[in-house]
Amino acid sequence: MANPKSSHEVWSARVREVFKGLAIQDVSQFEATGSNRAIQIFVSRESFSEALSQLRRSSNELGLSFFEDLFAMEFQGGLLVTAKWTDTSQFGRSLWLRVVLPVTGTGELTELPSLAQFWPAAIGSELEIEVLFGIQFLNRPDFGSDFSLDHDHDHDHFGFPMRRLGSSTEKAEQQ
Repeated sequence: MANPKSSHEVWSARVREVFKGLAIQDVSQFEATGSNRAIQIFVSRESFSEALSQLRRSSNELGLSFFEDLFAMEFQGGLLVTAKWTDTSQFGRSLWLRVVLPVTGTGELTELPSLAQFWPAAIGSELEIEVLFGIQFLNRPDFGSDFSLDHDHDHDHFGFPMRRLGSSTEKAEQQ
């Protein structure tokens, strides 16, 4: 008798099917906190927008009803941006959509499409990531002056404090 697939294996296969056709660099499973099972999907920068759209269209089908977090960190000579959605059912599954961005070292903003256009809860994290890492989220909805950045107000701004690559002190020394 064939070994029946677990619910996580079935869900994992469905996730892979949803993202089929995109420029996916890696798909893997890992044990998250506690008994949570997670799938991480690394997509290319060029496929990030389409991956977000695909996830938006398929979130109910996949049971990913809760946008949980958006964060960035340095990773293998670039910037790793991770967006995390969670299944709020008894299964406790989560999906981590990841993209690695190159760092130019010139203090320039790197661009990604905004998640806040689909998941408004991402606005705070997007603003924080923009200030700390210099990743600008394009097409971000205007939520008023409380949620905006004025890049022209700080003339002493020498870079992004969380970027060690092409650090702010190097740029300050050049001036």
